[in-house]
Amino acid sequence: MRYILILVIIAIFYTSNPSVSEHQQAVKNKINNVVKNNFPSNSEMPSDNLMSALGGLFVDGLVGGAVESSVTRKDYFLFSLTNVDFNGESRVIGIGLLGKVKISDEFMDVIKQTIQKEKRPNTVIID
Repeated sequence: MRYILILVIIAIFYTSNPSVSEHQQAVKNKINNVVKNNFPSNSEMPSDNLMSALGGLFVDGLVGGAVESSVTRKDYFLFSLTNVDFNGESRVIGIGLLGKVKISDEFMDVIKQTIQKEKRPNTVIID
């Protein structure tokens, strides 16, 4: 009886292991949430809201392409790891288990810091 229970548990873990597209979608969702939280649309002007929506579509497309080309999954049959390839290095940024993908908070902090750097105005020094 104990062996049957163990086999059932293994079968549940195996069949619910997230696919590579689920790992990629989890990364896209996290990045899009960070971008939207750092570039909110608080304007009452319809034209500003339209520009914000168009910008969001652009960011979604840009993020989607980057994620699909750099995010992979390492499959361990009962669970999987989310890897990102950046500058020739592969780093684990998340784990997939029981149909869910959890992305590391450390990775999200790096994304936030990158966005904050991009938001700073460029300074021009004139001699």
